[in-house]
Amino acid sequence: MIELTRCGRDLLNASIGWYDSEGDRVGGHHVTVVGVQGDSAGHHQITFHNPANDNFLNIHSTTLDQTYTLGSDNGAGPKVNGYGGTGVTARLEGVMVLTTAP
Repeated sequence: MIELTRCGRDLLNASIGWYDSEGDRVGGHHVTVVGVQGDSAGHHQITFHNPANDNFLNIHSTTLDQTYTLGSDNGAGPKVNGYGGTGVTARLEGVMVLTTAP
């Protein structure tokens, strides 16, 4: 993902899916990726701006920078540890790159 941003010139929107205990997708949300970190031991973190940080689904909330550790990938995408509601697992399903540069 770091390489996809071309040193901050591009915008990354990430799709986060919510999955129940049976592995069925029960919802999702798009966020803007503003940071990615990784180390040689395979620990990865993602920071994103999240416009929906409360239970008011029809109202734009104050945008927060939120950082989460990425976990195991079950084929639906790496787990976003600590993100999502009770009883669901959040997974990073993919990213969309928006660019105006050639």
